[in-house]
Amino acid sequence: MSEIFAQITQRDVGDWIFPSSNYYGIPDLLQSLQPRGLELPVNRWGAKARSVRVEGQTVHFFTDDYRFAALWKDPSPIINCGCRAMAEPNISTNGEMPKAVALAYVYQKRWLARYAQTHGIEIWVDLGMEAIHHDIALLGVPKGWKAYATYTYTTGYDLEEWLFPQYDLACANAGTDEILFWVYGGEEKFKNFAKSVVGYGLPLISKPTSGTLVVGRCAIRRGKVLSRWRSKSRLKRSR
Repeated sequence: MSEIFAQITQRDVGDWIFPSSNYYGIPDLLQSLQPRGLELPVNRWGAKARSVRVEGQTVHFFTDDYRFAALWKDPSPIINCGCRAMAEPNISTNGEMPKAVALAYVYQKRWLARYAQTHGIEIWVDLGMEAIHHDIALLGVPKGWKAYATYTYTTGYDLEEWLFPQYDLACANAGTDEILFWVYGGEEKFKNFAKSVVGYGLPLISKPTSGTLVVGRCAIRRGKVLSRWRSKSRLKRSR
């Protein structure tokens, strides 16, 4: 007989206002609920049927926005999927987007993350935003936070324009370079980046399954991910 798990519905979610230390009311995350490492298995949202529950998994949203857009209206599927940790939903932004729109997206993903924490889910803070929005990217993220997630394109991407500023932003907020920095996607150069930021000569801590390479204090997940800009918007392909 299959095990029965308690499920919540949209009606159970309700309307929540969480404590906030910023002017915009963006919820403050609970520092006690951040990952200590990348827990396997790692699953992309939408890759499995909603009826499939995987206890202890880590879920990420580096995929097309339409796959998770409904969670803003009803976040109960996040709770029901059985994940122990999740990366915040990466809602697509671009450099031409008005700051007010980007700010609303930061509110949405941080609210969803804070709601997930009420059910004990650990949060990887999403840093996948253009540098022009870095002044708002971490609103609601406590100083000292040490678990961050982002993504890279598969080919033809400049580390100095995208990944380096995000890593620096994470370290500045954490107050240390001893952070967990999970990068989804990319090529060999991104593995080299992981080695470079933790220093030379450090041994490989572990090489778990499903394409996730953990080097020093950084975790890089390889795989096909994203497309380039198209009509001033990002299409996050998940083939």
